[in-house]
Order: sequence, then structure tokens, then C-alpha cells
Amino acid sequence: MKVEVTYSNIWKISYPIMLGGIAQTILHLTDTMFLARVGEVELGAGAVAGVFYFVLVMLGMAIAIGSQILMSRKAGEGNKKEIGYLFDHCILILWGMGIVLFLIMQFGAPALFRLVLQSDEVKQASIDFIKYRSFGILFILTTHAFRSFYTSVSQTRIISYSAIVLTGSNVVLAYAMIFGKLGFVEQGIIGAGKASAISEAIAAVYLIIYTVLKSDIREFALFKFAKLSTKNFKNIISISSPVFLQNLLSMGAWFLFFVFIERI
Repeated sequence: MKVEVTYSNIWKISYPIMLGGIAQTILHLTDTMFLARVGEVELGAGAVAGVFYFVLVMLGMAIAIGSQILMSRKAGEGNKKEIGYLFDHCILILWGMGIVLFLIMQFGAPALFRLVLQSDEVKQASIDFIKYRSFGILFILTTHAFRSFYTSVSQTRIISYSAIVLTGSNVVLAYAMIFGKLGFVEQGIIGAGKASAISEAIAAVYLIIYTVLKSDIREFALFKFAKLSTKNFKNIISISSPVFLQNLLSMGAWFLFFVFIERI
């Protein structure tokens, strides 16, 4: 887990993290490009609902970042079992958060869109999109948990692979489901929501399978849930809170911007 500090090693560890960090942005950009060919209503709805989803994802990312800080410390100490214990705490927090965020998107988002959006067509299209897009939240949060783990133990190459799986599957599925290609029925903006959710599921399953099959990862005792403690939960949440607030304010501002644009 300990890596010699050289420019080459810094780059080798950093570039997969960079690719993983922009994967969600590329996914949203893909939806935007395809929906622009469907119609203005779908384009506007995809932008508003997509950014709203991204705001919620960034909240989960804050928890992953806080967990990564704690796991990196244990990696420096050479304590592999403690890294696994912290990962288990991280994944439980993210799964709990994912359920809450899913319910918000299913029941709270429609009410919010009806309140802040002006066009009835954009309102309905945004609701249709987020209804199916919300099914990806548990999977993308699981992906972020794995990214924080692999970053903390300096094995970041798998992060770039998962990013390629995520973006590649989304491009194919979005093209097929939005426009009715490759044997799929044309679904428009609903197809965009489904495609993004499915691609996030594929990326999460890819990471889980990779981790299960990688023999040296078993030393970390992931998913054992053997030493759950209130202290670890509190430490993760405490360290993550400032990042949580920063992400909420920064990404929330973008959501408000797109809402303002829609009302002009």
C-alpha cells in the first residue's frame, strides 16, 4: 500500500482518479447531446433533472471522500483489516443515504419540479426522467465507495476501467433507448433515464465482481461487517460534513441556475 513518492507514481495514481471524476459529467453530457436531437422540451428537462440528480450524487460523494481520508490513514499504518472495517461503515452509510435519496427523487422531486418550473411540458418531462434515473442512485453511491477504497490503497487503475465501463455502456444504451435503435423501442427522455441508471448498475456490478475475484483484496475483509461501531460512523460523518456542505452549495447553485434559465 505504500508507494514511493515520484512524479511517475503520482501521475499513475492520479490519472485514473481524474477519469473517474469526470465519468458522471460525461454521462450527463451524453444525455444532453442525445436529448438535444429529440426536442427542446426534452433538452431542458434533461438539464434540470440531470443536475438535480448530480446534486444528490455529490452529497454521497462527500461521504466517500470522508471515508477515503480515514482509510488512507489506516493504509499508511499498514492496517488492512481496519481499512475493511471503515469501508463497511462507508458502504452502510451510503446505502442508507441512497434509500433516502431514492425516495426524495420518487416523491419529493415531482413536487419540487411542479413548484419551480414554469413550462408544464418541461415539468412532466423532468418528472419522467427523474423517476427512472433515480434507480441508479444506490449503484453510483456503491461505485463511489469502491473508488474511495481503491484510492486509499493506491490501486486506482480499476477506477479508470470502471469509468470506461460506465460511460461506454451509457453511450450505447442511451443511443438505443432514446432513439429506438438496436432492437429497443423509442423512449425519448424516459430512455435516457433508464439508460443512465442501467449503466451505473453495470459499473457497480463490474467493481463488485473485480473485487471479489482479486485475491489480494481479500486481506482487507470487505463486506464482513464484523466490527461496526458508532465511533466509526461518527468519524466518517464528522469528516465528511464540510465537504457535504460545500457540494450542496456549489452544485445546488447550478440547479438554481438551470431553473432560472428555464423560467426566462
